[in-house]
Amino acid sequence: LERLDRLIVHAEQVNRMLGAPEKTTVIPMGIGAPMGTTGTGTPDAETQAMRRQLGLWHRRPILGSLGFIRPQKGYQELLVAAKILRTAYPDLAVLLVAPTHAGRAWAVDRLQAFVESIGMADRVVIVSKWQSEDEVLHTLQAANLLILNYVANPIGGGFSAAAKTCFRVRRPLI
Repeated sequence: LERLDRLIVHAEQVNRMLGAPEKTTVIPMGIGAPMGTTGTGTPDAETQAMRRQLGLWHRRPILGSLGFIRPQKGYQELLVAAKILRTAYPDLAVLLVAPTHAGRAWAVDRLQAFVESIGMADRVVIVSKWQSEDEVLHTLQAANLLILNYVANPIGGGFSAAAKTCFRVRRPLI
């Protein structure tokens, strides 16, 4: 921080964590315009097309989640919960939009191995390729419910960039 004139951060918690309020400016993240909906409660043509593309056209409900593959994201806990929910919702599926940085393909492999180890391979789709925000929004539109299952936050709170994106999909968010 010594070499910086100014640093812009997205949350007051990050500002406190850095401990240099005289050099930081907090500009909270905004939420972009929402995705269009048909208002009928049935998937629109775009949502149906995305579900077909993902191989989820026949699954209901579809639980979606967004975020890098990191321990604090709670993906394993979400997947175990989804497996339990299959008793009440036999067609349930999980869509994880989990972009991966270069050199971290092993994280996707490890998560896929976990999916297979709990017998959910036919119910879980992991989209790990880097996508534009619009592509992420269209992919998440396939879900009926979005879940951000954080089990820990390394900065002690704050506003999630994943939550900001999920709000635009116009699906319930837990």
